[in-house]
Amino acid sequence: ADFHLISQVDSLKLRRAGGSNVTFSPLLTVLMRVVGNLVDTVHYPDGVNPYNLPMKTGVDPVLLGDFERNVRTISAINRARGIPTVWVGQLVNRAAFTGDGRYGWLPLLRDRDVPAALDQMNERLARVAKDLGDASIEPPAPSFGPADFVDQGHFSVQGARKFAETILPVVRQACP
Repeated sequence: ADFHLISQVDSLKLRRAGGSNVTFSPLLTVLMRVVGNLVDTVHYPDGVNPYNLPMKTGVDPVLLGDFERNVRTISAINRARGIPTVWVGQLVNRAAFTGDGRYGWLPLLRDRDVPAALDQMNERLARVAKDLGDASIEPPAPSFGPADFVDQGHFSVQGARKFAETILPVVRQACP
């Protein structure tokens, strides 16, 4: 929440001034940025843009704790409402995460560290789901390749079909 929601202003080019638009005056652009920063209502925490921070390795333990708390909360809400819960780990196009760069959605991790961090999150999800008695599906990462994705994390038609076929038996069993 401290990054993704706030970063959407820039990702979607929603700032009123100082965006990547072509301007007729560099001086006016600089002045508009100064004014924009003074009156802008969307700020990163502590005024620090995460793209300017050094990259890390592994998953932040605080993030893992928040993630687990949220999984437990969602499960409890569903249970109270009589809704079966099926947890599915996250899959990404691992071939897209091999370099030392920064994927736009994860500015604090090197690309090559994303799969391992995601594995940690998925392992925590599976463990918590088991503790709660919820259905859980381990993402079959090795059986998905670049052709199953259109980018870093969104399925192609072929990948969506393969994913649906993979999770269907568990969903049918959990949601009669």
